Amino acid sequence: MEKSSEFLRHEPCPNCGSKDNLARYTDGHAFCFGCSHWEPPTDGVLTAKTKMTTTNHNLSEYKEAEVQALTARGISEETCAIWGVRVGTFKGQRAHFYPYYRDGVVVGCKVRGPDKTFSWIGEAAPCLFGEHLWGKGKKIIVTEGEIDALTVSQVQGNKWPVVSVPGGAQGAKKAVAKALDYLCQFEEVILMFDMDEPGQKAAVECAEILPVGKAKIASLPEKDPNECLKAGKSDSIIQAIWNARPYRPDGILSGSEL
Repeated sequence: MEKSSEFLRHEPCPNCGSKDNLARYTDGHAFCFGCSHWEPPTDGVLTAKTKMTTTNHNLSEYKEAEVQALTARGISEETCAIWGVRVGTFKGQRAHFYPYYRDGVVVGCKVRGPDKTFSWIGEAAPCLFGEHLWGKGKKIIVTEGEIDALTVSQVQGNKWPVVSVPGGAQGAKKAVAKALDYLCQFEEVILMFDMDEPGQKAAVECAEILPVGKAKIASLPEKDPNECLKAGKSDSIIQAIWNARPYRPDGILSGSEL
């Protein structure tokens, strides 16, 4: 797992049956971003001609899509334009495209279908969603999903750093570890994950791999930031940012924190 390898192509997942959620890498290992199925590295080195060939790597669906407000989610067209989020067609169905950048260029897109299925086109999970928008600073919020990142950004006027892990709670620890150098450019890393058990467990796991004193965990009155927005509780998101509790592995609280 510590050996470097490069993304090669998408394949069907033998565990969940997804047609292209399984990402195959040059050392042979694979990871499904739908169900977290993992396959270990092989002895040989794979090439682009080995086994199945990938499709949709030219990002044509994203290029043909348009910037639109995500009305059902309360996300404005302005926010989508800043983040590069588009609405278009994927496999004959209406879909949302969440772009991932490297060096200012879109290298991959997470695609959300109408039935809440997710696929990748281009490079799968190359970085944190929104990482290209922000440099170093005082604090950054990390959410569990792209919609939540858009939500937190919007309620702050799209002016303050927020990113999302690309694979939800199951892949959060791995994503934060991969982006550790980037996140450590900020004085505080506020983990605003879903308030359910998987989300809170992932928040603790991510906090544990960040430098001591850097991580904070936010609490919300609804399941996630977007649910707060839709419930008319945008102010609670801002309050959660300022009231986020510092994570300490020893669990000790000072008198002022009590």
